[in-house]
Amino acid sequence: MKIFRVFILTVICTTGLAMQSGAQTIKNYGQEWKIVEDHISKGLPASALETVKKIYTTAKAEKQDAQVVKALIYITQLQQENREENFALRIKEIEKERQTSKEPVTSLLNGYLAGLYYQYFAGNRY
Repeated sequence: MKIFRVFILTVICTTGLAMQSGAQTIKNYGQEWKIVEDHISKGLPASALETVKKIYTTAKAEKQDAQVVKALIYITQLQQENREENFALRIKEIEKERQTSKEPVTSLLNGYLAGLYYQYFAGNRY
């Protein structure tokens, strides 16, 4: 699990650096992410999930790809705590987002999806 978290952190950092080099203006979502982290630290995953979904829709509308990827990762992680058969649903959500995304987001989602497939395989091989 530690390796997976390091992988997630690497994906988020790489996304941020890749998106900053583009021609788009970067909106700072620091305050919103601070609220999410506060909810998580207080043990309120449903409230954190609601806030992350707001960030996701705002970032998607503003075409802030780095924030969209970060929000997707947080959404899939937070839904893990309150949803049955989460792995299959997480994979479907990422595949759906991957189909509508453009490069370099598609490549990042492919890497994240590969990690999910590996986790699923490792947990379900007999």
